[in-house]
Amino acid sequence: MDDDTLIAALSCGTSLALLLILINLMHDAAIDDLRDRLFAIRDRMFLYAYDHDLLDRPAHRELRSLMNGAIRFAHQASVVRVLSFALASRIAGRTETQNRRHAKLIAAIHSLPSAHRDYFSAAHEEFIEVMALHIIRNFTPLWPVYIVTKVAYKALDLADRLDGLRNSLRAKLIALLPIEAIEDEAARAI
Repeated sequence: MDDDTLIAALSCGTSLALLLILINLMHDAAIDDLRDRLFAIRDRMFLYAYDHDLLDRPAHRELRSLMNGAIRFAHQASVVRVLSFALASRIAGRTETQNRRHAKLIAAIHSLPSAHRDYFSAAHEEFIEVMALHIIRNFTPLWPVYIVTKVAYKALDLADRLDGLRNSLRAKLIALLPIEAIEDEAARAI
């Protein structure tokens, strides 16, 4: 083997090793990010439950248990595992148990007074969104879905901001213009 071939092979091998190290570091960072987000949701929910004396309510216990499990097993969250789990559960006939557990959580949330129900429903939705985005972001073939989702959220956020700005400007314009004088003038002209 000549020197150029040897150098090319070593360069490719080194590049591949560095790429694998980078992928591993990115995976670890993604898991840390997921856990941080789940901890934040769980901590906000705990403080809310503590402030409103809801710590012993089934909705808080069930949702906290769900989040604790997700935090504990965050390193195992992947598309392949989710699909394998769903398929194995369906084959083993355990979907009824999962449906009952989810129905129990939803019933517990709906048993709360409306203000608390809205908060716990929002926390549950945020939990599902964080988990889904983590799974999509960490499965390379789904990256286009993630990018489209991010662009759509940004577009919707921008549209909401523009609506807010338009309403704010409209309110300021109405406050600046002497509407009564304009209406009186228009009435006299008729």
